[in-house]
Amino acid sequence: MRAVVLAGGNRVKRFKTYFLGKMVVEYPLKALEKVYDVALLTSGWTLDGYETVVQRTPGVLGAIRDAAEELGLPLLVSYGDVVAEEGFYTSLDSPCSVAAVASVPSSRHGKIGGPQSSYVFGGLLSLDEECFEKIMEIGDLAGALNELINSGIMSVKRFDGVWHDVDEPSDVLKMFEDFFRYLSSGYSKVAIDLEGVHLKGPVIVEPGATVEPGATLIGPAFVGSGAFVESQAVVKRSSVEPGATVESFAYVRGSSVQPGAVAESYKKYVGAVVEKNL
Repeated sequence: MRAVVLAGGNRVKRFKTYFLGKMVVEYPLKALEKVYDVALLTSGWTLDGYETVVQRTPGVLGAIRDAAEELGLPLLVSYGDVVAEEGFYTSLDSPCSVAAVASVPSSRHGKIGGPQSSYVFGGLLSLDEECFEKIMEIGDLAGALNELINSGIMSVKRFDGVWHDVDEPSDVLKMFEDFFRYLSSGYSKVAIDLEGVHLKGPVIVEPGATVEPGATLIGPAFVGSGAFVESQAVVKRSSVEPGATVESFAYVRGSSVQPGAVAESYKKYVGAVVEKNL
């Protein structure tokens, strides 16, 4: 069975935004590739190591149709802007099924399972030929899912773990602490020598990162591989993604410093996604 991660459309940045060491789109890709032969559907951009299907037909249904025509059925379909616990992506165990998550404030994920349901579509579905044809015939994904569920053709897998929807790059700030707790539960908290660094609270520092003596890390905080936090810098409740730099006397709180970006000396960054200057 093939799997496809949908990352089409014009708003590519949300898929490529880094979150705790990986691009958003890599969360479903890396989880699914452990079980499935996975491909990536995009508007034309590519990602090393993954087969690419180019979206030709607009909309979510168009993306699903293009993927099915290219990869065949049955097919597991995952949205590329959903970040969840690894087990979420491989939770479907029947050929016509859908993942449902507790209701979230997002207009992009309609309720499934009836008007009284507290669950919404989780951006993950398994399609056999019957399900696929029915969805294409109805022409509305949310409506088709509910009709298939109500008729007993499609099964629902409810998921109550960590799950987040990334609509804009800034959404990674809202979900940072929730996902950090999940990630740090099975993670070696500090992978390098941090002698002379002021530490408070849970901190993840990946191998290959550099944190100079005199720097302050106040958790939850994440410093990715290849990142550089200079002496006298303060990183509080923030992520410094791989290859990013926080210069001396910079203050970073509730923010994400993206790969290649620099949080400059004597500047304060609060609630910001700091991106590389081109």
